[in-house]
Amino acid sequence: MKILLINPPIKNIIQAELPPALSREVGVFPPLGLMYIASYLQKYSDQRVRILDAVAEDLDQAALEEAIRKSTPQVIGITAHTNNLLDVHLLIRLIKKIDSKTHVNIGGPHARVFPQETLQLSGVDSVIPGEGEIPFFQLVEALSQGKDLKKVPGLIFKEGEEVISGKGPVPPPDLDRLPFPARDLIKSPLYYYILGKKSTFTTMVSSRGCPHHCIFCSTPKENYRRRSVRNVVQEMEECRHLGVKEIHFVDDTFNLSPEWVISFCQEIKKRDLQIPWSFRGRIDTLTREVLRQLKEANCIRMNLGVETSTDEGLRRLRKGLTIHQIEEVFAWAKEIGIPTVAYFLIGCPQEKSRKDILHTFRFAKRLNPDFALFNILTPYPDTELYREGLEKGLFGKDFWREFALHPTKDFEIRVWEEFFTKKELERILISIYRRYYFRPSLIFKNLRFILHPRVFFWKAKTALKILRSN
Repeated sequence: MKILLINPPIKNIIQAELPPALSREVGVFPPLGLMYIASYLQKYSDQRVRILDAVAEDLDQAALEEAIRKSTPQVIGITAHTNNLLDVHLLIRLIKKIDSKTHVNIGGPHARVFPQETLQLSGVDSVIPGEGEIPFFQLVEALSQGKDLKKVPGLIFKEGEEVISGKGPVPPPDLDRLPFPARDLIKSPLYYYILGKKSTFTTMVSSRGCPHHCIFCSTPKENYRRRSVRNVVQEMEECRHLGVKEIHFVDDTFNLSPEWVISFCQEIKKRDLQIPWSFRGRIDTLTREVLRQLKEANCIRMNLGVETSTDEGLRRLRKGLTIHQIEEVFAWAKEIGIPTVAYFLIGCPQEKSRKDILHTFRFAKRLNPDFALFNILTPYPDTELYREGLEKGLFGKDFWREFALHPTKDFEIRVWEEFFTKKELERILISIYRRYYFRPSLIFKNLRFILHPRVFFWKAKTALKILRSN
């Protein structure tokens, strides 16, 4: 049986948090979820599996159709995010036009939040709301052997008009027992990160889930698990042998345990693993000793969620942080020599005036991270922020569920418009980016991070687009 795993296009992506010029140029990351599923199939089944990344290959509908026809798959798995649901919907229609008998399975973050709504989309045959490796493998085996899909745990499907759930929930997999992502099935040169130093780049995860409760985040809070240090470093060594020059960890919280991070850094040094790496993480678990260990282990960048500029705002967002902790960690990072990326939000519930927003901008300048990313706070589905907005009547209706049922081109994402309109926030955001990044001192400072002509081209192109933004 031929299996095709598709990362769908983002031609009709909906987003509000970044300026369009920047959101398109931040980078293209490997589809890790599909790569994990593919490697699981490679190890445990005899089925032939391919990955088609329509984002990395920048495929339009005609190119997509040609690629799918050439693959002649019997089963197609699609990873769906809510913000590219319209592209997913169009892709499903295309698949069924090519061959109505192709089994279409949907997984990913959107399927987790809206499993029933996803199943109601025309052309969808089954949905996996949770982690996909084991259920998708069992789905493929059941289809290839003509077995009853009711015996596939963690699967939702339809028989006629009846919605049926497979047998019982799927226990979350032991992450150390999963085969490494199938990097042999992707076109590695197509992936990049605007903040990266090297052009040959990949991503990894050392954990899944996050136990914290920030009100704007929809990451699952249950079943947080972490891989062993040895397992993670082994994958890093495999990446190096594949020619990867830089690794970015995309865990929701890489550094939850300071003890694990120190052990990880010591293992890297023990193996003399000379590959630059970076991570996304929390501020409150970083100590001077942890930072020293990170520096010695060739960590070249920390992406840290600051979000706002007052203790009141941090409490409102449930960050579990203080301004003092933030200032302390950024000072230590400068002292030790680890570049930082700071994430900031504007349009938060506690920001009632332009002065409040500009306070965050001034705080960002005072912290002086090597890079700053400013975003408009967006109430995504399955977040406490969205539920609160619905209760307060800010949105009028459950617009995300409506979009999940009927994805259309005229859909417009909502933001927290209690004190500002969306247009006002967009204008403020563009102004902040211009004022922050087009300072001569920062331009010269950031030139030292560019070690490859291709990286310089990406960054120069993004800068020009921001300058031209309205």
